[in-house]
Amino acid sequence: MQLLRSHRCFGGSQQVWRHQSAATGTELEFAIFLPFGEEDAAPRPVLFWLSGLTCTWANFDKSFVRDKNVLIETDKDTRFWKAGQPAKFADIKVGDKVRTKTHGIGKGKSRVAWEVFLDDESLIKFQSEQKAVHEARIKKEGAPGYVDVSDGPKLSLTLFNEGEVQVKQLKAGKTVRVAPAGIDRKPTTDPVEATVVEVKPAGRQTAVTLTLKVPNAKFQPTGLARLWAE
Repeated sequence: MQLLRSHRCFGGSQQVWRHQSAATGTELEFAIFLPFGEEDAAPRPVLFWLSGLTCTWANFDKSFVRDKNVLIETDKDTRFWKAGQPAKFADIKVGDKVRTKTHGIGKGKSRVAWEVFLDDESLIKFQSEQKAVHEARIKKEGAPGYVDVSDGPKLSLTLFNEGEVQVKQLKAGKTVRVAPAGIDRKPTTDPVEATVVEVKPAGRQTAVTLTLKVPNAKFQPTGLARLWAE
């Protein structure tokens, strides 16, 4: 196979490959997203998207905006912000520079705004509030990650970067709680105590080695887990 391109995104790598198909006798291309980057060699679950005859990896989702002159619409659910406080559509003046948080509606250049920020103060306040909400959720639900190794009391995890607030507290010798999780990321058993043996970066993720106080066969390689550092 031939690697055509590779781009860093969302903590991983988005790649496009070309291969010789035995079924069609021609060269075909496919795209793959590696959540942990090119350096990650551990086995991972795979979700296949078969797009059909008229779609390719490059055009199956037309909601992504790559052009200028995008039409941004508002609706009854759009919220407006100015000076860090709620505002209204009438507060927008011709020539204003605004920031928006939008979603696509399947029409390419047409987007609908969830949030419209009329100044940087409002945007920074919104981002700070969202960060606080996220950190509170991770503190409650635990940092998510994949199980790399489960061998008796030894447990190795790759924690996702979204759990940074918990990861920052990890150090060798620290006692933590950890639980296996299902595909919905919710714990499937009560957490058990473990001791941190090693913590090291793995791209934008974090590799953690633990020693479980009580071995738990529910932890399975390539499965999910949750970790609480406090």
